[in-house]
Amino acid sequence: YCAHSNATRGHAVPTTMNLSGIAVIATPQTVEAVAARLTALPGVQVARIDRDGGRLVLVQEAASVADEVEGFRCIQRTPGVV
Repeated sequence: YCAHSNATRGHAVPTTMNLSGIAVIATPQTVEAVAARLTALPGVQVARIDRDGGRLVLVQEAASVADEVEGFRCIQRTPGVV
């Protein structure tokens, strides 16, 4: 789903930062595994998990709009995201 992880990607420390709040849906049976996969993505933190409903709230930090859009695409392609 994405070729990189939360390891530094060689970018300089940005002077501005884009923050996004993202709601994600998974099945209740897979929500824990999906949360683990999402946490491995760069700049993504899982802020809340509704285990019974299969819902997650993410916070994504990105150095640029392009990085933010790529992050959204990675989240969408994560196995288990509905």
